[in-house]
Amino acid sequence: MILLKEMAIIKTGYTFRGKIENDETHGSINVLQPKDITDGAPIDKIAKINPNAFQSIDNHLLLSGDILIANKGLKFSTYIYHNSAIKTIASSSFFIIRVNQSKISPDFLMWYLNQMPAKDYLLNKTTGTTIPTISKSAIESLSIPVPTLDKQLLGVNLISEIKKESNLLESLIVKRMQLRDSYLWSLIH
Repeated sequence: MILLKEMAIIKTGYTFRGKIENDETHGSINVLQPKDITDGAPIDKIAKINPNAFQSIDNHLLLSGDILIANKGLKFSTYIYHNSAIKTIASSSFFIIRVNQSKISPDFLMWYLNQMPAKDYLLNKTTGTTIPTISKSAIESLSIPVPTLDKQLLGVNLISEIKKESNLLESLIVKRMQLRDSYLWSLIH
């Protein structure tokens, strides 16, 4: 077991003064907020900001492989950022985990953060009653079982293949239901 802080840099997203306003005209940087992440993926419509209106925004740009974890609530929503056509930053409602990829695969860590041992640990470390919050030190102190990089990549590939299979099965189920309904409607008419 290795502490996360021994394999990664953990920092908070960009702190905005006030509400994040979507700048359709001059916005060239996406701003991810917890509400923008559903089932580990961003929604289509993400607020954009004009980088000229903010100080030191370039220091907060996400890099491919950065993992975001919501620091408020009980779900600890996670998202792994992969390069996109639009530069992106995360709001301060996220911790950004930038791993040392010679020690741990971002995809493996993302998988582990969504497992019950990690979720239970984080839940037990929350403070506050109305809106539970997790601290940076709690994230840093998360112990992770780390197999060799080769084994991590095998696991990540397995996860990817099972996800593809799951998507194909879901598609097959939808098609079967459509055929069933089509057949039953043909019996009625």
